[in-house]
Amino acid sequence: GAPLFDFGSRQEGLWAAIDAPNGSGLLTVGGNAALLWDPTNLDRPLLSFKPHSGVTAVDFSSDGRSIVTGSTDRRVKIWNADAGRAV
Repeated sequence: GAPLFDFGSRQEGLWAAIDAPNGSGLLTVGGNAALLWDPTNLDRPLLSFKPHSGVTAVDFSSDGRSIVTGSTDRRVKIWNADAGRAV
């Protein structure tokens, strides 16, 4: 069947995708970034979390205000989910 979302070349790699807790977007992980998308408009991401090399894990805090990324450089970072900045 047809894919639910087709990111084409807009994402370097796509290893996983999760829904934002408040239903405001789709968070993808792959390559060197975690990206927050508006699922109704995949032209470009809403926010980009490019902390390190080889982002392999991502999740939201329970309140949806923070995003945690982990990568192959053995670092974990916590991000402000609204601003896209590391805290």
